[in-house]
Amino acid sequence: MEDIEMASEPPDFVPQGYDGLGQLMGEIPETAIFRRFGALSAEDLLYQQAELVELEEALREYQGEDKSSSHRDRQRYRLNWEKLKASGDCGVLEGNDSSQLRTVLEIREKLKNYHEALLRHRSVLNLGNPTLPAVEAVSEWMKRTDMGNVYLEGPDRHIWAKPNLEDLTCLAPPSPERALRSSFILQANKLYNGIIGRHIHQSASQPYLGQTIHYTSRSAHLILKTIATVLACLLPISGIAVLYTINSMPARLGAVAGFTALFSMSMALLTSASIQQVFSATAAFAAVLVVFVGTTESVGNDGTCICASS
Repeated sequence: MEDIEMASEPPDFVPQGYDGLGQLMGEIPETAIFRRFGALSAEDLLYQQAELVELEEALREYQGEDKSSSHRDRQRYRLNWEKLKASGDCGVLEGNDSSQLRTVLEIREKLKNYHEALLRHRSVLNLGNPTLPAVEAVSEWMKRTDMGNVYLEGPDRHIWAKPNLEDLTCLAPPSPERALRSSFILQANKLYNGIIGRHIHQSASQPYLGQTIHYTSRSAHLILKTIATVLACLLPISGIAVLYTINSMPARLGAVAGFTALFSMSMALLTSASIQQVFSATAAFAAVLVVFVGTTESVGNDGTCICASS
């Protein structure tokens, strides 16, 4: 995941519009956040569905009339496609009726459009949602005169400032299992940038990205991997050390619960492990602490050893 942050000493920029915002989204795909218009798309599908229902009822009515007609050609429309197709020809025998044919052809075209719209709607709904920090970063970039300085005049200006996350989609979203971790990385980037990042990193050289520091996902994940490795080594040792100094069994069990919760949260935030992997690793970690509690002795305040279990 990538983030954008502000640098110091902003230059003066004239307000930009869709061109400036488009350049940002093209340069940093994670900022390509748009509305999916899910409700509007569903409403359009409902209109198309209603139209098809009307045509279906009309077709059944025409089919019934042709079937009960005394004209021999109309009686055979339901049995012979050639007869039905010829019902609209100029040289057809008198008494033929092309209402059924016209309705069939109209249904064919509208049904094609309806099915295509269904598939498009499903595809759009399957697009990933952006994280809230990513949307906030885009909104901040737009309104800062020392950064994007993008000023849209229409009602679409509120899309990123007052976001409805459920109706937003990102063209380069984090995978569902990495969404929480990506949000954590964005927040960590903001903290890092506010303390030291903007003082040691140069802003982008492109005019439309002025005062914007681009932190690549590779660097962020490398730092995250290092932190996760250190924690993975320290948590078991820290847990055992703390448990050794606790005399009360209820307090020990509470400490086990606390360290287990810390371990599982660290796994979820700092790694790309699946839920199943997090559960398995947490269970193994908890088992190590429980075994220690059940087999070791703790040191009392007076220096004596208190046996936790025989």
